[in-house]
Order: sequence, then C-alpha cells, then structure tokens
Amino acid sequence: VLPCLENDAAQRPSIARVAHELRRLNTDGKRSEDILDLMAAKLALYAENLEGLIKDRTQELEVEKVRSDRLLRNVLPDRVIDILHQQHAFFAETFDEVAITFSDIVGF
Repeated sequence: VLPCLENDAAQRPSIARVAHELRRLNTDGKRSEDILDLMAAKLALYAENLEGLIKDRTQELEVEKVRSDRLLRNVLPDRVIDILHQQHAFFAETFDEVAITFSDIVGF
C-alpha cells in the first residue's frame, strides 16, 4: 500500500500491479476474489477515465492559452508580452518624448 502513496507518479505501481498484489494477498476464497477483481476493474476504469479527463483539460488549457496570448498581442506590444512570458513581471519604462492620440470608434 505504501508505494501507492508516492508523490512521484513514476514510482507508484500500476493498477495491474496493485490488482495482482491484492489477489496474492487474498486468501478468503473465490467470492472474495470476485469482489477484488471487480474493485480492481473499477480502479482501472477510473484511472483510464481520469487520464482522458486530464488530456481533455490540458487541450482546453492550451486553446485558452493561445486565445489569451492572441488577445494580449492585440492590446500590448510583442516586446512587452515576450518579457511577461519570460519574467512574469514588467517594470515601467520612461521615454523622453511621447505622442498620445485620442479617438472614438463610432458605434462601439
């Protein structure tokens, strides 16, 4: 049971290995094996479903990441976005001269 609690997923035993160990430890007879097999099968199904959910959520995250990056690039200069991606912070800059344009978009 202790290897199942490892923080590193690579160190945890597979569902098949856990099922094998549970069958090996079971000495109560056929009926208990049936319950054990059912539990192991449900655990395997849960693990497969969980992996699928993780893949789906990861894909959704990637789509949103691209979408948010595209939105940022519409609002901020590429140089600023690149700095934000690298440093996760951006410090104000000073300029000797600037031009400010005010505009109104009709119907917006």
